[in-house]
Amino acid sequence: MFSTMKLGTRITLFVIGIVLICMTTVALIIIDRSSKIQIDEAHKLAINASKRYANLVQGFFNEVFIGLKASKQTFEELLQSGYNDDQPIMEKSLVNLVDSSQWGNYAYLYIKDPSYTQHNIANPKHKLPNGEFLILVHDQNPNVDGGVEVLQADPSILNFGSVQKALTTKKPTVGIPTKQNIGNLGERMGVGMNFPIFDKAGNVQGVLGIFVDLDAIAPRLIDASLSVFEGDYRVLMNQSGVIGIHYNKEVLGKSIFNVNTDPTVKKIMEKIQNHEDGIFDFTNMRGEHGYAGVANFEVGQGLNEYWSVMIPIRTSAILASVDALRLMFYVGNLISYVILGIILSYYIRFRVVGRVRSISEQLFGFFKYLNHETQTPPPPLKPTAQDEIGAMAMAINENIEKTRKGLEQDSHVVKEVVYIVEEAKQGRFGGSVTQTSPNPQVEKLKTSLNEMSTTLRGLVGPDLGKAAAIFQAFEKNDFTQRLENPQGLEKGVNSLGDSICNMIRVSANFAKDLESKSKDLEEAVRTLTESSNTQASS
Repeated sequence: MFSTMKLGTRITLFVIGIVLICMTTVALIIIDRSSKIQIDEAHKLAINASKRYANLVQGFFNEVFIGLKASKQTFEELLQSGYNDDQPIMEKSLVNLVDSSQWGNYAYLYIKDPSYTQHNIANPKHKLPNGEFLILVHDQNPNVDGGVEVLQADPSILNFGSVQKALTTKKPTVGIPTKQNIGNLGERMGVGMNFPIFDKAGNVQGVLGIFVDLDAIAPRLIDASLSVFEGDYRVLMNQSGVIGIHYNKEVLGKSIFNVNTDPTVKKIMEKIQNHEDGIFDFTNMRGEHGYAGVANFEVGQGLNEYWSVMIPIRTSAILASVDALRLMFYVGNLISYVILGIILSYYIRFRVVGRVRSISEQLFGFFKYLNHETQTPPPPLKPTAQDEIGAMAMAINENIEKTRKGLEQDSHVVKEVVYIVEEAKQGRFGGSVTQTSPNPQVEKLKTSLNEMSTTLRGLVGPDLGKAAAIFQAFEKNDFTQRLENPQGLEKGVNSLGDSICNMIRVSANFAKDLESKSKDLEEAVRTLTESSNTQASS
């Protein structure tokens, strides 16, 4: 099919095909390289962002931790003073503690010392149902000073795992993210941060703690305006994988293993538990593959309590700009191919194929002239450019002109050859072809013909007609005519006439002698007859 197409169409398709292959190859290389660069940059952005948010949350947690640590000594001194009339001071100190913290909305002080139980509790709000002492305060607006209210002691505080752990381990503790409805003020997602309170003997007599409000911290992480890539989000969880902050509130307080069973989660958690920061393969809950930047941070000092900020990013979001670039390449290439095809078709049609067609027509006309189908050569081409096709046209013009002149010279030679042949038919020899030809074969023929004519002139003479006239005279017994300046065969004709004349002369002499002899014989016969008659008579 390709071989049956016109030259211009084939050239256009071939050039466009080559351009298509080259541009597509370049586009694929650029897109592939861009994809790798984009993924590398996304990795850097993800790990940097996760570290930045990890530092941010660590600062929030450490603010609370330092406040607790600083207040711990005050409460221990009040406890160890032996006076239970310092409860108002404890309440005031606890109010100041939670008011100074931006991220802790609840603060609590639990004391199990017998001197702080039952009737020894001055404020009924500080009495738990079991008669123990618990001060519970709530900061209604942590962002401004004041607004702290004292709540009725809530026994749910003692159910915090972190509170019980602080009592048993005698060490500061950080709980797991949980939803708590403290004082029936509504559920809040948070984590308890606690310090044990010791008496003079070093026995644990209570716990000082703050409930860190993760719901208040969440806007600093889940705000959509913080996203670098479409659909990315930030997750805060402890080293066990319990989720504290997530854009999907349904997963808060749950283990990441329960909300996402993909094998990549297990691998990431192994890195988190080893406190390894980095970028790792990750498939989210919707099954979308991508990567996750993970940054770990320690809560407090020396607690061996680590939390992590994870930022999952979908591969499709990372490569969105590359996809746009790919589409731009494809559309741009398509437009380029159409424009190139139009321009190339126009150029090839009028600047190449049109000129080639003119040369083709010129050659066909020249072939007709060579084959004597026409008597006139085609008119010379007029080159429109000094390029290869123009040079070809000039060469064709020059060769057509040379061929025309050569054929004209051949024609003159042939005319002379025909004339000499016609003369030869009339018996006239010795003529020669004087015209020349650029054709070596014609020249060879001319030379051979001239040699033959000269040779025949030498053999038979310049004009056989004259010899024929002599022979016709001989037929009429006229042997007196001779050829002047005889050559070749003419000499033989003259010699033949001379020979015939000599023979005639000899024959004439013989006749005369015979006649004389005949007369003598006749006379002798007559004499003899007469003698015989005489004798008979006598």
